Amino acid sequence: MQAVKRAVEISGGDVKPVQFRIEVPYSSEAHGKLFAGSAVHMVVPVDSALEGLARKWVRSEDLDLRRDAVRALGHFENDENIALVRKMLDDPGFYISGASRIYDVRKAAYAVLQKWGVDAAEPIVEEPVTQKRREPEQESAEDDSPQSAPASNDTFPYLVILVVVVIVVSACVALLLLRRRNSP
Repeated sequence: MQAVKRAVEISGGDVKPVQFRIEVPYSSEAHGKLFAGSAVHMVVPVDSALEGLARKWVRSEDLDLRRDAVRALGHFENDENIALVRKMLDDPGFYISGASRIYDVRKAAYAVLQKWGVDAAEPIVEEPVTQKRREPEQESAEDDSPQSAPASNDTFPYLVILVVVVIVVSACVALLLLRRRNSP
């Protein structure tokens, strides 16, 4: 709240301050207090405090916080931020959506660099889940073929065993119940 008041004071109250919406990290105390079954967001002023925080957030373990950090840095074009955002083009974090791996931080970084007019190679921002992730040292100019991996075949035997166990246990319970009902 103090940051908002400070932004209004700086603007003299005549100009609406530029705002930035950030997703509150799940692991934070604020999220714990504000969570009501949906996402928790904060709206903060775009000022030097946000830039300083965003520079720290790019090193966070939290994928959403790194994405928001890149988006926040998009309001502050300078050489240091260009270098930070450029590094985020290789961010390893992803989430699964349907049958795809989505690299949200990379996508945000590329969008910011494009907005700034910085020349950068477009990163992989989505790939099939069944495709084996390529490590940077594995990539080579002469090998453009996708690396395929079996689609979770290692869990299939466990699922079969689980189904068989459930059927056998159900049959045993049914026999015991029949036996009890038929006994004098």
